Amino acid sequence: MRKVRLALLLVVIAVVVGVVANSILGRKLFFTRDVHDQASFFRLRVHLRHAGEPVEADIVVGCGARVTRYRDGGSSLDVGRFPYRYAFSISAGHALEIRTPGLCNGGTTANGDVPKDFLPYVIWYEHADDLSFGILYASDDAYANPRAQLTFSGAEVEPATPADFERWMASAPENLIPRWAAGSLTGDNPDGLKATPDLLADPARYARLFGSSSNCYGVLRLQIPETLRPALARFRPADEPLYWVPAADDWRAVSDVLYASKPAANRVFEGQLLSHYRKQETPGNGLYRRSGGGTIPYSIRDVQGSLFPLRWEAGLPWLRPGLERSATTYVDLEVAPETQGFAYCFDADWQLEHRDRRPTMRINGIEASGRLLGFDYAFSVFEKDEYLYLHRRF
Repeated sequence: MRKVRLALLLVVIAVVVGVVANSILGRKLFFTRDVHDQASFFRLRVHLRHAGEPVEADIVVGCGARVTRYRDGGSSLDVGRFPYRYAFSISAGHALEIRTPGLCNGGTTANGDVPKDFLPYVIWYEHADDLSFGILYASDDAYANPRAQLTFSGAEVEPATPADFERWMASAPENLIPRWAAGSLTGDNPDGLKATPDLLADPARYARLFGSSSNCYGVLRLQIPETLRPALARFRPADEPLYWVPAADDWRAVSDVLYASKPAANRVFEGQLLSHYRKQETPGNGLYRRSGGGTIPYSIRDVQGSLFPLRWEAGLPWLRPGLERSATTYVDLEVAPETQGFAYCFDADWQLEHRDRRPTMRINGIEASGRLLGFDYAFSVFEKDEYLYLHRRF
């Protein structure tokens, strides 16, 4: 029961954090006319198999909401859910992490708010005692990959009650994500932990204390239509490298070619307009499928393409001493049949001293000509004038 009360308290704290932030950035709390607290619950079931054995993820999520109405007639809504991230051990010492959708408004599979082809966020960890590096099954290609450790047969969302939440909290396997990092609205860690050199040298311990990374990274590889190749060829360096990054002054012009060329039929990449290969809007709300769909809200238009995993040597667990003194950092993309559909999950957020550096891209070990604008920037890399690589962050 103490465990349940603590979880519910965390939901409330998360909501209060949001309210306080709102008051600081916008209206002050002394303008508040009325505050109304709410709570709702839902159950997420994900059906997987590993090594021929079923793995059932059954997660009951509690939502806390605060509606604040102001004397000037306006209002604000702050919503938090717990758990947003749930990681648990499975057989042979492995672990999985599921990220729950934002369905605090009562959405379920039965009422149509959750599509029947919903594709949830599922992250594979090779070792349950080391969550510093994970592999996101980022599209249906991942489950079809011969190297896949998991198969997926569906997921659904059902309504739940406070009693369901209490029972789940009392009986569910331990969440391997630290409690303070498992909610959808989180602040600084409660113990004031810092990323010291000793901790950074031990990625597994770092992940146990700070939580595994909330971000996963990949790159889409799309064939460039013949109609756009002449317009893009003029931006390619004179020595015609295999892989190349447009010069900084050319980014806007290159973007216009990719996204604004007329007629629109000239911008069809592998059967879809480039704008339909969208970034994931809300983590936890599903992943795009090849054929469209898979997400909340449902969209048959937005699709997933050929996705491959990306890593950055300034992120854990690859960080090495002295990297801050090196001339560049490398971003490595692994393009191969056995990596298709996956994204790599690792912690790069703490590396503020590296974030504004312009790293060099390597694709299967071959350096691209030119520098990226930065690791977290939306970048485009080209293979001759035949393929486009687009950065994706999940």
